[in-house]
Amino acid sequence: MSYCVNCGVKLSKSEHKCPLCGTIVVNPNIDINNIEEAYPDRIEIHNPKINWKYLFNLFNMFLIVFGLTTVLCDLFIIGKITWSLYVLASTAYVGIVLFFMFLKNKYISLIIWLLSTELFIFLIAYLNNGMSWFLYLVMPFLFIFGIFCLIILWIIKRKNKNLIRILSFVLFFCALSIIVIEILIDLYNFKTIDLYWSIFVTLPILLISIVFIVISCNKKMLEEIKQRIFI
Repeated sequence: MSYCVNCGVKLSKSEHKCPLCGTIVVNPNIDINNIEEAYPDRIEIHNPKINWKYLFNLFNMFLIVFGLTTVLCDLFIIGKITWSLYVLASTAYVGIVLFFMFLKNKYISLIIWLLSTELFIFLIAYLNNGMSWFLYLVMPFLFIFGIFCLIILWIIKRKNKNLIRILSFVLFFCALSIIVIEILIDLYNFKTIDLYWSIFVTLPILLISIVFIVISCNKKMLEEIKQRIFI
């Protein structure tokens, strides 16, 4: 074992210079070629994995405590369960959505999320005597949105992906959904169909969708656009 001649720090046999002051180490009694390095030549990078199950259980525990606390506050202040029902419904909804978010089958996750959303809004409508707007507006809206999401998910999961074509389909279904939404609103409010604002909204969306479809079908144009974007 040798020591630094400048600062006196103990040096390992493989040290070529002092790690403290940088002084070059000269020791003629040590064979440099047959010495093991004091420090590894590779750095091991550890990427810890998140324990989602534990995290989910911990979050659920917080939700349960939060829900029970609001019920106790409601009983203590008012004497019966009133506003805490909304909090309980909200916490249950968040817990269900988070649980099914981690399913491998995204179609099932999406369907369960839509059903739980329907049930959550149904409870709010029932508690506020709003079954009319729920049945004729909310349910159809969520149904349209669910079909839209399922179609988009199916398009995205296809093997032969064409991003511009996917975008064109998304815009097309958006335009179609807007028209259906105005039809439902007209039927609910006026018992008749009189399309007005949805036409002005859907026309530019449809035009952009058609442009994207034309571009996606023209390989030469698509390659030229890619070359101009990715320099």
